[in-house]
Amino acid sequence: MDTYLLKHTRAVTETGILDCDMLIKGGKIAAMAPDLEVCAPAWDLNRAFVLPGFIDIHTHGAKGVDINNASPQDIVRLAGQYAAYGVTSFLPTVACDSPEAMMSAVKNIVKASRLEGSGARILGIHLEGPFLSPEFKGSLPQRYLRLPDQVLFDSLLTASDGLLKLMTLAPELPGSCELIRHAVKMGVRVSMGHSGASYEQAMDAISAGVLASTHTFNGMLLFHQHRPAIMGAALESGVYCEAICDGRHLHPGTVRLLLKVKGTNRVIAVTDSIMAAGMPDGAYRLGSQSLVVEGGDAWLADGSSRAGSTLTMIQALHNLLNFTGCTLRQASTMLSKNPAGLLGLEHRKGSLAPGMDADYLILDSSLDLAACAAEGKCLFKKTIGGD
Repeated sequence: MDTYLLKHTRAVTETGILDCDMLIKGGKIAAMAPDLEVCAPAWDLNRAFVLPGFIDIHTHGAKGVDINNASPQDIVRLAGQYAAYGVTSFLPTVACDSPEAMMSAVKNIVKASRLEGSGARILGIHLEGPFLSPEFKGSLPQRYLRLPDQVLFDSLLTASDGLLKLMTLAPELPGSCELIRHAVKMGVRVSMGHSGASYEQAMDAISAGVLASTHTFNGMLLFHQHRPAIMGAALESGVYCEAICDGRHLHPGTVRLLLKVKGTNRVIAVTDSIMAAGMPDGAYRLGSQSLVVEGGDAWLADGSSRAGSTLTMIQALHNLLNFTGCTLRQASTMLSKNPAGLLGLEHRKGSLAPGMDADYLILDSSLDLAACAAEGKCLFKKTIGGD
């Protein structure tokens, strides 16, 4: 359907919850007002909550698909699976690997973006590496870490055919600020992470163009009152802070502290999910690394480091509400509006308003996902209301 009406919604907007009808036309939100009279198919939601679709800017896979090792068809299938978790768009995240493996993953994402599919939209590519600190590598393979290298960056950028939108690097590495400035000039956002940077090094990187902090508190030098380090810079400055709200990477009290320091307008909820998300416990991979998942907790097979998460975005919503007592509007800001803002897409994604892309999700009375649509096209649906 090109045109249809969502009746009797409680739309979670930037300014609050609006009791209204929503007219969807041509993949856009055409109107939002009570009692719209339009000759179009209608779906009565019986005052169900409608939220902007979730945007996950940091995900390595789910449902048995690992981005580094996935074919284009695998990635299209994964995009369809993401819709069942409320994700309407995402950045497939390539983990640090050999240059050849990272290049292959980038090319496969580009091919996937050109295939027809009925899933979440690929907004771009996030490179997590290879310009990261060996000391703070976490689960990433040390043998493939590199010092900042513009030639390697440019080759990955060229292979991405304009899809490279975000890169994580460590600011303390020689040449980082030069590469940051170059990446920004080429239209790539830069986030700092997997880093032991000092406060001064991190602030220099922010001055050079860093806009975000990757999985804040995790994989970085921690705060000390005499040496605030990269964490202090991330908390003090205006950069966005990614947060993995799975209850494992961050204690609920840490999430509450982050929101008090940064405010909901500068926190981005991410999953950092691996291929085991939505799957049973067992043996999995993250790029070239072997993992074991027990009780939903993913670790390197040798037990030396936690390795991503099995979190989904709909669970991240529930966790944010339970951990922090924030409102649906505030949680939506962290799951949708802020990631759109980081990517420079806030003019068309991340919020519900006339003229925006019709990326939305519908929650049932238990705040579980009932339906999900991207650009007006239904991607996932359960029975709800008067349908």
